[in-house]
Amino acid sequence: MFQNTESGETVESTEENPNAGCRLITDGGRPEPVGIIEEFIRDNVEAGDWCVYSAKRVAKETELTGQEAGYWFSRIVGADPRFDPIDLEDDVHIERFNTNSSVVRWKVERYETTQTKRLVADGGVRWGDLTEFQQRCLQEAIAFERAHDEPPIGLDLKEATSEFYETETNHGRLYPNLDTLVGYGLIEKGQVDRRSNYYAPTPAGRELVRRAAEDAVTRVLGGEVSGIAVTDGGEN
Repeated sequence: MFQNTESGETVESTEENPNAGCRLITDGGRPEPVGIIEEFIRDNVEAGDWCVYSAKRVAKETELTGQEAGYWFSRIVGADPRFDPIDLEDDVHIERFNTNSSVVRWKVERYETTQTKRLVADGGVRWGDLTEFQQRCLQEAIAFERAHDEPPIGLDLKEATSEFYETETNHGRLYPNLDTLVGYGLIEKGQVDRRSNYYAPTPAGRELVRRAAEDAVTRVLGGEVSGIAVTDGGEN
């Protein structure tokens, strides 16, 4: 049995729909259980540290049931392909721990927010700081925006990267890497609707790709290489 906070009704779950009636949206439009999970993380994990929890453990220390906790952990990380992942506050990160294990557990992490801001502010971001997949995501975001005169949403980038690599890009790989690009200041993230976010390349992101392309051309032509591409604030 679950209570729907929108209607106040209590709805019985079924085998076909085990999450029927789960507490969904508060008056502010944010899922209430997400806030409960964030509060649990802040109460139990020191900033700069991480721990591994099961949904059952979280349920013991919060008002959520184990089923609710497991459902919302899955929603947060984007395990349900019907929905985009749910944004958390800047100091909290969640991901599936040991995806090869049959036991579902979650790695929860607290960031030092001042350190996160310093990463963007000091020295700029080098092309080589990005993984190959992050570079591809940034390039695909720029290409999509040029072709459609609007930034891509997460599913657009999922399709583009899946086509490029000729294998399906899963949510657990795509969205954490997009969030890293957002943290670097190379992509701007915003809400389109309750289920989708857009990912717009920033001027710094476009400039980084442009300079990386110029360096690549210089190498191919055998000329003098100016150095590794760097966003504003870095040195060549």
